[in-house]
Amino acid sequence: MKQFKPKVKIKPFTLALISCLCALLFAGLVFYCRHTSLAIRRESLERQFFHAIQAGDLEGADKVLKKLEEWEEEFNQKAEKRYREVASVSNSNHDIPGSDSYPLTQFRGGFVYRALLCEAAQNWDEAFRYLDECDKFENDPTIKCEWFGLLALSTGHFRARLHYEMGDKAQAFKELCEISSKIVSYLDTRSLAQEKRDRKRLGRYGAIFPNYEEFLAFMEEEFAKLGSPLEYQDEMTTYREIETTR
Repeated sequence: MKQFKPKVKIKPFTLALISCLCALLFAGLVFYCRHTSLAIRRESLERQFFHAIQAGDLEGADKVLKKLEEWEEEFNQKAEKRYREVASVSNSNHDIPGSDSYPLTQFRGGFVYRALLCEAAQNWDEAFRYLDECDKFENDPTIKCEWFGLLALSTGHFRARLHYEMGDKAQAFKELCEISSKIVSYLDTRSLAQEKRDRKRLGRYGAIFPNYEEFLAFMEEEFAKLGSPLEYQDEMTTYREIETTR
């Protein structure tokens, strides 16, 4: 004799709730996969770009960079669309609010890489022009820029490197003094192992000097050449103190 098993009835509300949860999970999975795919493509293009730069293939680097700029433009357009949809809930005229607490996140690595390409070609004026573009976005409170990690020390470090390579060491010294607080913060938050990984990946573009000792020796030499002016005394003291604690 078969045992009677009553059928389980699912209430319409419960069924609707389950359907909504499944839809949300599916949407989240699609978003995660697409976001991961975008990140993988960007990282692949970055690797190709740096490989070409370090191999001296500037034409190849330019071709890869154009693809990276296309990726960046597509990403930023979609990011802005999503941003406006969210902003429209609390902003009736759909304008982007000029608020530091709610900035639009965009990728702007193309400007940095263009500057790197110009640096490799020793096209100094164009390199500085792209860094000026970086500064415009960096100083815009409505936009939060992602620089692919290459501007951790701001454009000041990049400008110092360009001046150094151009032979204008006095200006490089001044630039490095201006960003002393950022360099201190950077060294405090980055492990030596991470610094080595960055330098290996970026080659000579990752830092002006191969180690801190050579950096400090350069700063001492230029400081002495300028007559040890008082206006840079505090910065030099800071850099000397870093040396004793590393």
